[in-house]
Amino acid sequence: MAQQFLARLFILRISYLCWES
Repeated sequence: MAQQFLARLFILRISYLCWES
């Protein structure tokens, strides 16, 4: 479960950074 949660946060972070620029 922890791995899935971390993976989601990682993807959300990258998506946010990509959308910002």
